[in-house]
Amino acid sequence: MAIFDLNKVLSIVDNDRGMAKTLLEMTLELGSADMIEMRRLASQQEFVAAGKVAHKLKSSTATLGFHDVSDLMKDLEHFSKTEVDHIIFEEKLNNLESVTNELFEFIRQALASELK
Repeated sequence: MAIFDLNKVLSIVDNDRGMAKTLLEMTLELGSADMIEMRRLASQQEFVAAGKVAHKLKSSTATLGFHDVSDLMKDLEHFSKTEVDHIIFEEKLNNLESVTNELFEFIRQALASELK
């Protein structure tokens, strides 16, 4: 289980709760859509394209201090540039989805409570 810290996000935005809320809302909305797109691409064995989506998510999650997710995105991105074994790619994507789902739940809870 990954650990996410709202204080890291707040420190990045100089404790601007409105900005933190906006960034987390965008991460939840765009990240959810990107994860769906990554799954669709992987199901069509378009691994390089899926890796490009991972690259985009890697940057945004790292910026907000979600390094566990960012590291998994980086791993998937780099793996997509090799001669991809679809079974291993699927395992990596499943792991990434699990951690990303934890992140999205953390964001939902933060938006419903601390950043309400």
